[in-house]
Amino acid sequence: MPRPADGLQLPKRAAKPFSRGHQVNHDPQLFQRLLPNWTRNRVPDHRHPHRRRFTARYRRKQGIVKHIWIVSGALMILQGSAAIILALALGTTFLSFMILDETP
Repeated sequence: MPRPADGLQLPKRAAKPFSRGHQVNHDPQLFQRLLPNWTRNRVPDHRHPHRRRFTARYRRKQGIVKHIWIVSGALMILQGSAAIILALALGTTFLSFMILDETP
């Protein structure tokens, strides 16, 4: 690589926008203006479609679903068959939606 002459500096390479180690800083005020006001409210309310996710009952259900996915993932790793992996993934997805569903 050629050395710069006295007093001259080589231009620095521009960082690639999505290269490894590069963080994109998001403007929080931009997100606050774009998102509806009800998304910032985190008070648990079992009747509200967004805030019900903050209730203790829903958090317990999320824990159950997480454990089901861990067990299902372990079974997928143990089984090498693509058919079994696909069946487990679809069945676990269906079961997760059944558990987290809030319809009366």
